[in-house]
Amino acid sequence: MPLPTREELGIREVDTAEAFAATGLTHVRYEAGEEVPWEAGFFLLDVPTGLVEGWIVPGLDAVDENGRLVGPIGLHVRLSPGNRFLRLPGGNLHDRMTGLTYEGVNVSFQEGYASDLVGWGSGADERLVVWSSTAEVNLVLDGGMRPVAQLRGAGPNLWALPNGAYLITHDYRELRVFDLRQAGTDMITPSITWSVASVNWRTRKGSFNAWLAPFDTGIALIEASDDRTCRVVRYVVDGSPPSDHSYGCWSSGWGRPLVEVSPDGRLLAIATFGWPGDYLLSPRVTAISIFDAGTGEELLRIRGAGEPEWQWDLAGIWLADSSGIVVGTTFGNRIAMIDARWEVAPGLPAPDTPNLFMDGSTVRDRSGRVEATLEFGPPTREIRGIRDGWVQWGGASSGLRVHTGISYEAADFSEYPSEAVIERPPFDDQLLVEVVVDTCLNVRDEPRLDARIMTCLPHGAVAALAAVDSGGNWYPYPWPSWMHIRTEDGVEGWAHADYLRWHSDGVRLEE
Repeated sequence: MPLPTREELGIREVDTAEAFAATGLTHVRYEAGEEVPWEAGFFLLDVPTGLVEGWIVPGLDAVDENGRLVGPIGLHVRLSPGNRFLRLPGGNLHDRMTGLTYEGVNVSFQEGYASDLVGWGSGADERLVVWSSTAEVNLVLDGGMRPVAQLRGAGPNLWALPNGAYLITHDYRELRVFDLRQAGTDMITPSITWSVASVNWRTRKGSFNAWLAPFDTGIALIEASDDRTCRVVRYVVDGSPPSDHSYGCWSSGWGRPLVEVSPDGRLLAIATFGWPGDYLLSPRVTAISIFDAGTGEELLRIRGAGEPEWQWDLAGIWLADSSGIVVGTTFGNRIAMIDARWEVAPGLPAPDTPNLFMDGSTVRDRSGRVEATLEFGPPTREIRGIRDGWVQWGGASSGLRVHTGISYEAADFSEYPSEAVIERPPFDDQLLVEVVVDTCLNVRDEPRLDARIMTCLPHGAVAALAAVDSGGNWYPYPWPSWMHIRTEDGVEGWAHADYLRWHSDGVRLEE
């Protein structure tokens, strides 16, 4: 079957100014180092040049007397992984490189939480995947929106692997691998298929209990059970047999368990222990373990660390070369290296280089030096409500995405009780703390200083963290000041966290 032309697909150029006007967006640009007036919208910081490009929503500047947003709730734009193509509200596609805008481009979206369009490459070599309803097939388009290949047998859920060599699709029965290196081939058919018919994929029991996570050379299927067990099946496009192992995993009950695959697919970062008690605000993790995904062996355990500051899961914590993870600690974000060393984390790591980090809307290198920054100035008008924003990497470190809006004031739950520790095998599966105090540490029957003293523990005494019986109700855990512990004599009570640290012979993080 010959490839359809751009015209046969119904793709045509439209006037860019009219396309933007129809969305209600205003397109703005700022030079490197220029202060950007705060507006609700979406901004892209070009890291190599420091230039800022934005798409703002005039009028999104107020909340009513009940705290509800007035006007549009947010800005729904999607970018390609290399930040070249912008899908506008309403469906038109804008090419940032050429300034052209197209209608009729039925782009496909990366499955999962990522907001990217399905694509790969950068600059003139960037490619997109679209769906042709007339041909009923997925097509690969080049930068000029011309079809260059069709993917016969692709499922509705698509993931382009970061290196652009393979595309993996899923149709609820099997995974199919398409080798994108078949240059000049009109028809690309699956080179590998894996049956996943027995997997309870994409069901929801209050939270996701199964999902797929792509990495550089394959994809991992992750299933979570009610008994706090996670099964990870790792599929690699080199045709080697899948690895299939189960791990103890933990979640707060607010969402899916915290499991993150390393970029090279060889390692897993899993929250293996949660804070004892029914619920916890933060940190929701008291231990993150690093596993060999091929053998299932636990290689490292990081106690006293959690999600990086202002992160709500473990997404994006791996360095691009899989040499370490960024975690939250009592001293702020730090890098726990796979060789059991601590390093300072200048921010959250870039997806394609281990040497760049985002620190808010600033990009720093590994030494902390500023590479590019987006500095917001005051708003151009009075705003009722809290100016809010979140920042994320796309598929490339060449651009930093900054979303701005209005929200309610949020609390900071980034504190941790004690210095973190990196441990090597063998591991002690108990959560033990030890007393660090000049005299003795009071253990009280309630988490407050005027509560009855039950015992006093000397320096060096070891106790276990004990679960809190909340009677099935929300327990107002007094985090981060207090820990609920059980002494060697069986006394349970509350001790102040400032005088406790993790009991471990591992590599301690010191300020």
